[in-house]
Amino acid sequence: MEGDRARASRRAAGWSIGVKIAAAFFGGMIAVVGAALLWSRTHQIHDGVLAPRAVEKTEAPAATTQPDAREKNKNAAKPNAVAETKTITIRPGTRLSVRLAERIGTDRNRTGDVFRATLASPIVESGMVIADAGARVMGRVVEAHKAPLLHGRANLSLAVSSVETREDGAVRVRTAAWEERGAHEKVINTARRTVVLPAGTEIGFVVTAPLKVRMKIR
Repeated sequence: MEGDRARASRRAAGWSIGVKIAAAFFGGMIAVVGAALLWSRTHQIHDGVLAPRAVEKTEAPAATTQPDAREKNKNAAKPNAVAETKTITIRPGTRLSVRLAERIGTDRNRTGDVFRATLASPIVESGMVIADAGARVMGRVVEAHKAPLLHGRANLSLAVSSVETREDGAVRVRTAAWEERGAHEKVINTARRTVVLPAGTEIGFVVTAPLKVRMKIR
């Protein structure tokens, strides 16, 4: 009786050990299969060479660039047509109001001297401003003579030679000579033997020949 119990006990112990071995075996197999599946997901073979599988990156959609509103307005403001150049003629008889930028006198200046001035008022022709007030003017001393000691008069004569226009630069111009004579004296008087025009003196010159100026019509 006791022998049967011993054999039964040994048989039960054997089954228990077998079950544990089988459980350990199958658990190991499951772990191996799981590792193999994980490895296959992260690796790939190209031409017999093992390499990690490339991770696919999800790129964000490119942002659509909208043109700046200011850029739209700038492009809209650009004129499509090219500005046309037109020749404007300043007719003879046109008056040029000129303001001297320096002192001129028969006591200092000589015939042929150059003087500087500016336009006192703009030159307007055919409804267009050809030259602005303040534009540079160049002129020349046509004649400059002191009065003799006892007889005669001092004489100062000026003319404009060029005017700075708005778009055509400095253009040559012909004007009638502007003239100023001193007082006639029969005695020696140095103050009256000269003609002096201080800086800022405004003089009117008259154009004597047609003056052609190029202007852009927009």
